[in-house]
Amino acid sequence: MSVKQNILVQSPSPIAVRLQKDLVRNVKRGHAWLYSDAVELVNVPSGSVALLEDRKGDATIAAGIYDPDHPIPFRVCTTSPPYRLDDAWLSKQLFAALKLRRTALGSDTNGFRLVAGEGDGIPGAIIDVYDRVAVMKFDGGAPEAFYRPEGIADWLVEHAGIETVVLRTRERGSVGQVLRGELGQHHTGRGQTVNTPVYFQENGMTFTADVLSGQKTGFFLDQRDNRALIRTLSNQRTVLNLFSFNGGFSVAAGRGGA
Repeated sequence: MSVKQNILVQSPSPIAVRLQKDLVRNVKRGHAWLYSDAVELVNVPSGSVALLEDRKGDATIAAGIYDPDHPIPFRVCTTSPPYRLDDAWLSKQLFAALKLRRTALGSDTNGFRLVAGEGDGIPGAIIDVYDRVAVMKFDGGAPEAFYRPEGIADWLVEHAGIETVVLRTRERGSVGQVLRGELGQHHTGRGQTVNTPVYFQENGMTFTADVLSGQKTGFFLDQRDNRALIRTLSNQRTVLNLFSFNGGFSVAAGRGGA
């Protein structure tokens, strides 16, 4: 799939907003958020693309996602000219994130966070991968309005080896929407059909994730290194796992000889 305009992101004509404080150096050093007292507030729709100017309006220093009604109205996306937030920009960021994970992770791990929001220069976007299933979630109204989940789903299928893409929303108790592919189902034997959990590997251990209705995107992938540490410390020890969710630390302790 060649990158086409307005497939991955909404890309309207950008508005200009001005810093209210002398924070140019902070922004250039990588500070990704600007709070409401640091930037002028302009009455535009949530998710608008904005060009950030210095206090005098003499120079553009960043481009980002804008929401005047949020405590963090400006999220920095790029501090490099030409300050354009389009499909080419997002595709470049996604490729960089994918390359980093493929470099950092071993063959015994196929469950990981592919996109970690501001950490990957894609503010407000989370994409977790469970083998060949990806789960997207957006943090706040501005990212939800700016990113195009359907286009990102197509990108993941074409470039990241993903077969199924699920979109989760912020509403508590909501069920995810399958955008691409399908999730397996099985019969319980009591006349019910339920979704089959998604299996994935983490440091050679097999786990499952409920990607449609589980907490967050289905699993706490950010605890991977902590589970690995517990595994190294558990030999011949008795381990009590409190508030265990899906038992990831218990599995790691057991594999470590607890």
